[in-house]
Formats: sequence, C-alpha cells, structure tokens
Amino acid sequence: HGGVHPLVQSWGVMKIYDKHIQPLYAINSWLLLCSLYSRVCLNLMAPFFNSSWISNFRYGLAVFLFLIALIVNRFRVSKSFVCYVLVVIMYALTNSIVVSYKSYVLTELVGIISSSFLPMYLITLQGIDYEYMVKSWKKLASTLTLLFPIFVTFYVRRIISYADIGHYSHLNILPIGFSLLVKRKDKFWDFVLFSINGALGLVLGSRTLVVTSLILLILMVIVFTENKDLKYYFRLCISAICLVVVFLHLSEILGLLFSFITKLGLNSRNLYLFMKQLEGAGFEAISSGRSWIYETMLQFIKDRSGWPAGLGAARYATSGLYYYSHNVFLDFSLVFGILGAMVFFLWYTHRTIKLAVQLGLKSYEFIFFFLISVSFWLQSFMGAYFVTHQFFYISFAILITKPKRAKLTRIRV
Repeated sequence: HGGVHPLVQSWGVMKIYDKHIQPLYAINSWLLLCSLYSRVCLNLMAPFFNSSWISNFRYGLAVFLFLIALIVNRFRVSKSFVCYVLVVIMYALTNSIVVSYKSYVLTELVGIISSSFLPMYLITLQGIDYEYMVKSWKKLASTLTLLFPIFVTFYVRRIISYADIGHYSHLNILPIGFSLLVKRKDKFWDFVLFSINGALGLVLGSRTLVVTSLILLILMVIVFTENKDLKYYFRLCISAICLVVVFLHLSEILGLLFSFITKLGLNSRNLYLFMKQLEGAGFEAISSGRSWIYETMLQFIKDRSGWPAGLGAARYATSGLYYYSHNVFLDFSLVFGILGAMVFFLWYTHRTIKLAVQLGLKSYEFIFFFLISVSFWLQSFMGAYFVTHQFFYISFAILITKPKRAKLTRIRV
C-alpha cells in the first residue's frame, strides 16, 4: 500500500471513518481538528495547572500532532511546505540579526512553528478531504457543546477567562451554524446546540467573536444557500425585519438580559461593554485600552517611515506589555512594512477570487476556506494576531495549494 503508513492500515476498521473516505484523509482531518481545539480542550486542565504549564502543554501537543502527521504520511512533504519552512527560518534569522530585541523574535518564532507547521504541512500535502473535514468538525463541535456546564463553572470560579469562553463558543458555532442555516437537516438538534453556543458567546464571551459570528452567519446564508426561491427571499425579509426591530430596541433587550444574568450570580463583561457602547461611552472606555496601543504602533511605524520592523516589534514598542497591536493592518505593517502589507493584501484578495472561480461556491474546500478565512479577518480587526493564529495559516495554505486532491491509496474498510 504505497504512500500509506502500515499503522494507518491497521486502523482501517476504526469507526471514526466514513465508509466513503480514505483512512489517511480521516486521520489528517482529525489531526487538524485536534490542533484547532487544543486550546479549548487544554482549558479543561485549568483547575490542575497554571497558564504557563498549559501553554507548555499546547506547544508539546503541537509537536506531537506534527510528528504523528509525518509518520502516518510516511514523511512525505510538499515543495510548498519546504519553501515555507525555509522562508520562515531565513526571515527569523535575518530579523534577529538586525534588531536588538532578539528574545522577542525567538518567542514569536516558537509561536509560528506551533501554530502553522501542522496546517501548512497537511494542506500543502493535499491530504485533507474537505467534505469529511466540515462534517467531522460539526460532529466534534456538537459533542464538545455538551461540556458547556463545565466551561461555565470554570468561568464562574475564574479558572478560565471570557476569551476562553468566546473561543470555545465561536469554534463550535461555525460548523453548527452552517449545518443549521445552510444544510438544514437536523434542524431541532442543531438549533439547540446553536442556541447554547450563541448564548454562551453573547453572555460570557468576547465582543469581537460575537460580532464575528453574527456577520459570518449572515454571510453564510447569503453566499451558500442553494435554493434561492420565493420562500428564501421571504425568510430573508422576515429575518431582516426582525434584526431591525432588535437593533432598535437593543439597549432595552441587553439591559433586561444583563439584569437577569446578574440575578443568577453571573458577571457578564460582554453585555456590560455592549451596553456602555450603546450609551455612547468613549472609545477608550469600550476598547479595553486599545487606543493607546494604536497610537503607539502608528507612531512606531511612522518613525520607521513604514519600513518593516519584523517579528516581536509590538512587544518592543510597548516594552513587553502587548505582543500585538490588536489590528491586522498595523500588525502586517509592523512585520512586513506598509508596502509589504499592501502587496500581501492584494495577493490574498486575488487568490481568494481565483479560488472561488476555480472551485465554485458549492465546493466543500471553498466552504471550509470561507468559514476559516472570513472568521480570521473579522476577528483580526481588533482581536487576533495573524502570526500565531491557525485560521490565518489554514487559509494561506489553501491559497498556495492547487485545488486538486492528491491521489492516495484507498484502504478497504
């Protein structure tokens, strides 16, 4: 069975595999899903280990999953992945030579390796079946949603933060929302799971991820709904009217919800900041100190005349207080310079359009890319760092890989 590790052959009878999917594709998909959910699952260890230990576990898990991927794929690598690794190493070495903040560069290099190597390796190797990936993601999200009482308990006891809850609910709501709003098969069960994750995100999570989820769900319906008949447009109009009504009374709705949550003994930072924002609070009051970061980063970029400062620049400019600028345009300008950032954004846009044309909107590869990439870019306006964000590397890997699945030997199950 050339191209497939013997270990995979012995796993051919495992129940996690679909009858129509090759075991190697299944293993690769689950390795990537484990990597995506590593932060969520490791949060379950929070009562027993501090954040430093959990971070070390996350790095160790990243290495472990990457080694497993190498073994089951018989150490095959794509030219794209080799080029990517060489470019990252050369850039980091050059960066560390020309700047004084070498330790910051090394720290971010470790983050790049742990966040990017597995998705870049698997996707450029063309070892992912995207239909299986999306369906498996939904199954995993549905299962982990049932653990929400544990996450709520940890949050109430201040073992995990609002950011952890937001990450957990957002990862779950993407595939479940797609299944509910686009596929519309298991409507009742999907609605229950969707409601749980939506409520958790809104009440206990992050504002950035709530807004990201809402916009992405609307875009899902617009882009991927297949039968756009009169019933579709009627539902769309009713939904739009409901959204307008909710928006006009949003302050009162959030106030009632906040009072209800408070009576239950829960502290909702998210609802409080949303209410302050609607009351017209200043940007500083609702941005969690981001205005100072923006001003500092803009001045730093201006002082360098737009030239790249490389990895670790945000840490250096803020004396180690912040590791990124909380804005994707500022972050790219810091790492690659203004010109480099503009070139990358143009390339990314061009490749995305080309991918949509090549694959079509009904392709599961494009659906997966859409969910991942749109989520990243919406988050990155105020709350995601591309250097250590897996969604960015997944979307980047898809864009640099020809949309054609490699041939792997079929295992009889």
